[in-house]
Amino acid sequence: LDCSSGATAEYLYSQRIFKNCVPNTTILTVSARDEDYSDRNLQYFITPAEATRLVNVLPDGRIVKSDVEQFDRESNEKINFTVQATDHANCSSVVDVDIVILDINDNSPEFVNTPYLWNVSEGPTGLGQSFRFAAHDKDTGENERVMFRIIHGNADQSFSLTNLENNTAIIMVKNELDRESKATVLLLVEARDRGVPSLFSATPVLTTFYFYYSLSPSSFTTSLFCLLFGSGKIKRA
Repeated sequence: LDCSSGATAEYLYSQRIFKNCVPNTTILTVSARDEDYSDRNLQYFITPAEATRLVNVLPDGRIVKSDVEQFDRESNEKINFTVQATDHANCSSVVDVDIVILDINDNSPEFVNTPYLWNVSEGPTGLGQSFRFAAHDKDTGENERVMFRIIHGNADQSFSLTNLENNTAIIMVKNELDRESKATVLLLVEARDRGVPSLFSATPVLTTFYFYYSLSPSSFTTSLFCLLFGSGKIKRA
């Protein structure tokens, strides 16, 4: 131990641990030697004090998970603090400690910019029209990679879904749509991550069909109604 004032850290301890470790789990052990007194007379302290909400140091130098707060990797991927060992003569030594928080799959994908409303044209003009969307997952690695699929509303396979990069996908119209038979379609899309076990969420895509003029003027029955443009009134012919 160093009896001079303002001792600086000479060593760095580093460890990696999963974010869901339970309280009192041993993360690592720091050790100091006192040539003048028994090592059992050493006292260990953590600075800054705020770090003790996440970790504690025991009399034998073990760094353990505290029971005050859980690790939150999404807000802080690494914890940095200093451990000081002090003897009865007030001699001390300090070390730096870095703890890297490892991810677990505990966040479901979230769709971006919902709700989804998609207007498409009926008939041949609607073919190939597309709708692009995305999801976000707060986890990392495979846990944040998202795959999409249509899980409801596409029994006739009128729509196709293609997964793209960066957790995005696109839905396209494959078959001609007929507004007269159905004016809207509610597609239910699932976003599922690749974690183990995987987590998922789903969101509706309300698809509304625009009217497509497909009848020639001769197809109308002129003997039933005629429109008086001057008065704006409708009367029987």
